[in-house]
Amino acid sequence: VFAFVAGNGNDVITAFGFDTLSVHGNDVLDLTGLGFASTQDVIDHMTDDGADTTLAIAPGQTIVIEGALVADFQAAVDDWVLV
Repeated sequence: VFAFVAGNGNDVITAFGFDTLSVHGNDVLDLTGLGFASTQDVIDHMTDDGADTTLAIAPGQTIVIEGALVADFQAAVDDWVLV
């Protein structure tokens, strides 16, 4: 589980896995309390940056997920739980 809170600055995840078949397993991003209204809202804040995804949380706060693209998150949206 990768957990984030408001004001956490800029973070980088270097080994995120989408499913149990991946090398890194089934990882979880805990975005609770960051103000996202829906999974689409989260995706709308994501951009591809080369081979990585950047999630813009707030000015001065981002999460870079290395080796994953926005399309990877869109394909896995049915596995999302947004609280």
